[in-house]
Amino acid sequence: MLAIFSGDTTKAGPAGDMFGAITSLFTGLAFAGLIGTMIFQQRELKLQRNELKLQREEVSGTREEIKAQREQMELQNQQMQKQMFEETFFQMLKVFNDYIQDITGPISKDGTIPRKGRDELANLTPSMTYYSSDNQQEIATEYLNMYDGNTDDLGGYFRIIYNIIKYVHTSEIPNKKFYTNIVRAQLSESELVLLKYNLSTPLGEKFILYVNEYDLLKHCPEKYGGENRHGNVSQVGIVADHIKELFIEDA
Repeated sequence: MLAIFSGDTTKAGPAGDMFGAITSLFTGLAFAGLIGTMIFQQRELKLQRNELKLQREEVSGTREEIKAQREQMELQNQQMQKQMFEETFFQMLKVFNDYIQDITGPISKDGTIPRKGRDELANLTPSMTYYSSDNQQEIATEYLNMYDGNTDDLGGYFRIIYNIIKYVHTSEIPNKKFYTNIVRAQLSESELVLLKYNLSTPLGEKFILYVNEYDLLKHCPEKYGGENRHGNVSQVGIVADHIKELFIEDA
């Protein structure tokens, strides 16, 4: 290049060749740098992809962990609800059986020990059994006369059993019939008969829904009208004024 500016044209050729070589060198270096940059960027992109993949796997693992924790919490919540339900249910069942044990018949004049518990409930039943299941009005009338003389015992008895079944029915517990079957298993034949007769009057009007749904009269003996074991007893509006105040308001 100096040769060109100095006017010495004989040296211009070699100088041009040198300039071209230098240019080619820099071009090659630039191209090599570009290739190196591209390789570096590819490696960086690969690392970023791997990092993103790891992040996705981590997020997926976190989601699975959260899902498992949620399912575990739901299971624990269900178990806790079941435990709380059963504690209340069996306590109510105990109250029911304790109440029956406290039922005591009248003291006889000859000093005979009065009947207690289910023996007394059985004693209330025989006078009802000769009525035909087809004559609902006579059954209802006879039952109400008997009920009127034993209001203190029978009123509490039916309120307790009604509220036990209602508690199961209105709960969110699964397999409700399992628990109502436990209640049904507590009932003697005499109690099933009393329940059947109670349903033939307005006293048991609100209980019929539960009796039907949970088949509480399934084991009611045929000799006591067991053919109506599903509680499909006609309602008879023949309750006297002095009986109306005995209706179960919250039943």
